[in-house]
Amino acid sequence: MLFVAPIFLNFVVNLIQSKFYSCYPTFLGNYLFILVKKAFFEKAVSLFFFELLVE
Repeated sequence: MLFVAPIFLNFVVNLIQSKFYSCYPTFLGNYLFILVKKAFFEKAVSLFFFELLVE
């Protein structure tokens, strides 16, 4: 599962990115996407380390 997670995260991020670009094809869209991606990866990284600590 730990090896699949980064690939899955990348897929989800690309999916979100394409949706954002179709909705906001401007600087605003890029800015919103960066904020979302930052929050998403911080959450994912914290969950990943939590799982490592638990095991």
